[in-house]
Amino acid sequence: MKKLFFILVFLCSLSAVQPLLAQETYNVKFDYDDAGNRFMRWIEISRLKETDSIPSELAMPKSEEFSQTLVYPNPTLGSLTIDMKIDNEHPVNYLLADTEGKTLAKGPVIDNKTSLHLESFKPGIYFLQLNNDKGSAIFKIVKH
Repeated sequence: MKKLFFILVFLCSLSAVQPLLAQETYNVKFDYDDAGNRFMRWIEISRLKETDSIPSELAMPKSEEFSQTLVYPNPTLGSLTIDMKIDNEHPVNYLLADTEGKTLAKGPVIDNKTSLHLESFKPGIYFLQLNNDKGSAIFKIVKH
């Protein structure tokens, strides 16, 4: 049982370093009876296909404009902070997308520290794009 757990943890850690198009996610799920006893456990494995992609507007390389930008905490349980220097001449916008490419949230980054609330989103991997007229950056966000 312990060996299976360590193998699962090892496989999950490998999936974090694979390229986006070869990424696998593992979810261990449990079912409980009315008394609170676990009676079933299963592992769901999903793999992105070549046809799965992030939106084309997210497929830009990271620019120098966002080299000092911090996005934390990552992984997060809910609230996410974008910490960056705001230049009023070049306003920054954010776009949050899931691994299927669906835009979940978007808007302007107004303050040096802007909070995004992800409490209503399911646990998983998301992509946060920051862009302005000088460039773009993409951050991989893990929500627990």
